[in-house]
Amino acid sequence: MVTDGVGKPYVLMITKGQRADIKMAEPCLADLLSTATHVIADRGYDSDALRKILHDNGVEAVIPPRKNSTVQYACNKELYKLRNVVERAFGRMKDWKALALRTYRCIDTFLSAVCLAATVLWWIK
Repeated sequence: MVTDGVGKPYVLMITKGQRADIKMAEPCLADLLSTATHVIADRGYDSDALRKILHDNGVEAVIPPRKNSTVQYACNKELYKLRNVVERAFGRMKDWKALALRTYRCIDTFLSAVCLAATVLWWIK
């Protein structure tokens, strides 16, 4: 999930459970790179490929480096504190019990429920 600066869901994508989130970073951010100034993400998104894509589009990557990274990039700690906006959005999505427990077995039904929850979150924020 990609959110805007106040926590409204902006991009939603569903993947298989064992797929790494970093694999979907580029498709999620593709439409936003022309207008974004910063991308704030956790250590799981620390990759040279993603950093290069962001740099080529003039977007600042606010991603702390993994402890085992060969290059330890600098991270703006003040901006990184805003990552909690995304975490709170996930928390609000999980207020929907069926989403938190993943009771929907069919991917289409689960995605429909996620979209419904995101729509409600968009309007109540």
